[in-house]
Amino acid sequence: MIGCFVKCGDHSSAFDLMNAMMQLGLVPNDVTFCYLLRVCASLKCPNTVKFLAHDMIIKQGLESITMVTNSLVDMYAKCGHLDAARKLFGSLACKDVVIWNVMIAGYVHNGNGLLAIQLFTEMQRVRAKPDKYTFASSLQACAMLGALDVGLQIHFLIVENELDNNVVIKRMLIDMYAKCGNLSDGCKIFGDLQNNCDVASWNSLASGYIVRGDPAAAVLLYEKMQKQGLQPDDITYTWALKAYAAEADFSEGMALHDEVIKKGFETSESIGSSLVEFYACSKLLDDGRKIFDNLPVKDLVLWNVLITAYMQAQMPLLSLQIFEKMQVEEMQPDNFTFSCVIKACGDIKDMVSGRFIHDQILKSNCQDDLATGNSLVEMYGKFGNIEELYSVFQTLMNRDVITWNTVISVLIQQGMCFPVLELFERMQDDTIDPDEVTYINVLKVCTSIGTVLEGRLLHDQILRHGFDLHMNIKNQIVQMYIHNINLQEGYRVSIPMEEDSIQCDSEVDEHNLHETEVLCSGCSLEMCAEIIQSEKANYLAVLNACSSFGAIAQGMLMHDEIIRYGHDIDLVVGSTLIHFYAECGKIGEARTVFDMLPNYDVVCWNTMIAGYTRHGEYLEAKRCLEAMGDHGLIPDVRTYCSILAACGRTGEGDEGNKYLKSMEESFGVLPDRWHFTCMIDLLCREGKLDKAGILLRSSPFSPDVSGQRALLSAYRSHGDKSLGRECYDTAMLTSSSNSSEHYLSAEEENV
Repeated sequence: MIGCFVKCGDHSSAFDLMNAMMQLGLVPNDVTFCYLLRVCASLKCPNTVKFLAHDMIIKQGLESITMVTNSLVDMYAKCGHLDAARKLFGSLACKDVVIWNVMIAGYVHNGNGLLAIQLFTEMQRVRAKPDKYTFASSLQACAMLGALDVGLQIHFLIVENELDNNVVIKRMLIDMYAKCGNLSDGCKIFGDLQNNCDVASWNSLASGYIVRGDPAAAVLLYEKMQKQGLQPDDITYTWALKAYAAEADFSEGMALHDEVIKKGFETSESIGSSLVEFYACSKLLDDGRKIFDNLPVKDLVLWNVLITAYMQAQMPLLSLQIFEKMQVEEMQPDNFTFSCVIKACGDIKDMVSGRFIHDQILKSNCQDDLATGNSLVEMYGKFGNIEELYSVFQTLMNRDVITWNTVISVLIQQGMCFPVLELFERMQDDTIDPDEVTYINVLKVCTSIGTVLEGRLLHDQILRHGFDLHMNIKNQIVQMYIHNINLQEGYRVSIPMEEDSIQCDSEVDEHNLHETEVLCSGCSLEMCAEIIQSEKANYLAVLNACSSFGAIAQGMLMHDEIIRYGHDIDLVVGSTLIHFYAECGKIGEARTVFDMLPNYDVVCWNTMIAGYTRHGEYLEAKRCLEAMGDHGLIPDVRTYCSILAACGRTGEGDEGNKYLKSMEESFGVLPDRWHFTCMIDLLCREGKLDKAGILLRSSPFSPDVSGQRALLSAYRSHGDKSLGRECYDTAMLTSSSNSSEHYLSAEEENV
């Protein structure tokens, strides 16, 4: 009798009958308990009832029966007690496919697709054979997560297990592919099913088209569905209304509304939301409001739809009124609601409501939401309250380019130009990439306050990041240069261009030789601004000067000119740029220049390797050496100097020795004094002083100060005074320079 009630879905009657049975003192058996557990899962019985049932099962020794255990796991999973279900699942020594299916389905039922996939993977690892129910639940989990790669692997296993012709599996595959955005594969399976597609499959595919932004395809699917005589459900009407709204086909949408009314679906929450959204798109908000007011139950999504509809219709006051009504009905707002109504407060300059809602946001712990934070910044900007704007901005945990752009725009509106430049630097320090809006705003500031240097640097950055093709940015750059032309007009007119070129050529070379930083930097600025068609030698001279002085701004300006006039593909110029950026601490920029070169010679590779070595990126230096060989180039003396230096810094003596030997054996490069010095230094760093001494004495070259100094310092640090003294005496005999004697004498005092 109990079984009949359960099979008919009358779980309340089944529960009452079981209760009466136990009151009569009748002891339930394993089958009765299985029915009881199914009823508990269905009726969401109190925890005390569930735990009591489990306790009775244990006392009667029925827990070891597979059917009972499976029912227990199923009950706990369906009631949301996943920890209890997993604990019981894990305690089983032997697990059949049913218990695996119950646990995987439990995770899916509770919206935890990731754990479902992990359990499916574990099932594969222990070689448990999945069935159609396993695959169906796992595909649901993939659809939930949008995990297309895993879904493809499961599809392969389905084919391997010869279940790909199963109708249920095919329907789940359609759903998975549609929700993962792979509509082409979804359509193929949909076509294979032909007349076996249920309404759910049509819904899955059409919803996929809506998400992809192809409402026309969804409309065609709905029309095809009608021709086949399939009866739409509430989900069908939901996506069909969205499709007609997106296509602006309002007559068909209204006809669909009539059909919804005839079938009694109008009070459905999901259809109600779609109808309100549809009438908002058709600019018939009064009709949408009537539908909203007549709905017996309104969820948060529906409230948000109406609030958004009024905002899109430029009716912020009505949005706030709906928000107030929402709170009267004790519906808790979410981040989306707050971001909309905060924007409404800013639009109508309602500071009182804005502050009140801001306080609500703080109490609801929604202040860390990105969209809400951006709306708050924008609102205080519209109020003109810079102090409050900065306060909110500083406390935001998450900031994107929109956040920074909003603050920059507000500062410009308030005439606070110089803080904009500081904020622009901070933005990039915060690893936020500027977009078109950012560049236009900062260009406006440079135009307004006449900052030529900042403007040129900004122009250079725009070129590097490929924003120079944006028409709005181009126009703003032109305006900036036109606005600031009077600042340099006297210089343009008074000095003929050819004389200018000759004068700057000689001055730059002279300044480079004497390392006169200020004059050289000033001259290179004039040259960048005035002498457009400069020779390559000028670029090299200025870049070398900038490298020596660390004049990054001037060097970047020169790089700008190099790009503009096509010299950036020249290998000599490219190598000089790599050296400049590496010397100025910008190894990332150096690599960018390197990667942009059309081809490479040994000098380019050497410069890049030396840069990596200087910056302590020794692994990258070695990778460059390998890549150099892949490009068919033979390393030279300078290459190995850098590589041996890299080995020295990382203490890889054996590696360094291997490179030293391979120089001559593999490439015919004879080691010189510098290579031996690097190896001596390397061995000293490793504490191999005997080997270092032997190498120094056996070197075919006269020992130089660097090698002697390395060895002498090593002896001193290891406290070996006798060998240190011997090394010092040898060094003094072979040293010919006064400076060498002076240094070694200083070292000798410490030996």
